[in-house]
Order: sequence, then structure tokens, then C-alpha cells
Amino acid sequence: MDFSGKVVLEKSEIPNSGSQTLTLNIEKLVQGAYIVEVKSEHTTSSQKLLISK
Repeated sequence: MDFSGKVVLEKSEIPNSGSQTLTLNIEKLVQGAYIVEVKSEHTTSSQKLLISK
């Protein structure tokens, strides 16, 4: 989501147990700051993502 709260990219996957890697195609996102939010059954984690082109 961008910093205004608008969801600009969404991806859902059913994970296996253990550590996971998820790849997102950000080619169409404009330069700027975003919040990447990862939700699981019991937790939510957010990280800032900066895109510069």
C-alpha cells in the first residue's frame, strides 16, 4: 500500500511450513515509499519499501 493507505499491489499464497520467499513484480509501481504488509494466521508484519528509478 502507499502512504495514503491505498492498496497498489496484492498477492495471496498458501505457504508451506517453515521459511518462505515471496517475489513481487514492482515494475509498474512509481517511484516512492510504500508499506509492505505480510499477514499470516497469527501475525502481521509491516516494512517500509523505497522504490527509486
